[in-house]
Amino acid sequence: MALSCRFVDEETAEDMVQDTFVAFWEQKDEVHNAPAFLYKSIQNNCLNYIKHNRVVADYEQKVHIAESRAIFFNERTDENDVFKHLEYQDIRAKIDVALSKLPPRTAEAFRLYYFEEFSAKEVAKVMNISYRTVETHVQKALYSLRNELRDLYLYLIIFLIH
Repeated sequence: MALSCRFVDEETAEDMVQDTFVAFWEQKDEVHNAPAFLYKSIQNNCLNYIKHNRVVADYEQKVHIAESRAIFFNERTDENDVFKHLEYQDIRAKIDVALSKLPPRTAEAFRLYYFEEFSAKEVAKVMNISYRTVETHVQKALYSLRNELRDLYLYLIIFLIH
């Protein structure tokens, strides 16, 4: 208990000591040196507990930072509709340039599917092609746009989420 209290608070130390004695009892036939087993087990359990708490704290800090950034971004852009509109126009212009480099049928399928929000079946009916062909066109367009707009991709995701 004294060793465990060097690393963790008393309540946690009690739990670890109890868990260690249970583990010792379950493995008592295999343990040749009981004091060494208990000492090393307590030490390892405490160190694992400390590592786990650091990971949890780091994760919570990263979540808090991400939430703070999202709140900051929302506050800044929601107050300025002109800024948001300009961002949208700029992104849309870059997408339109990238779409102009695609084959016409692929670009049309993509526009109908994403911008006009038609279902794949509706696009197939409008373009007089099969459902599978629409899926192929859309997949080709997405692949091409990802490559073409690679620098804008992360920014686009953030913008579309908000």
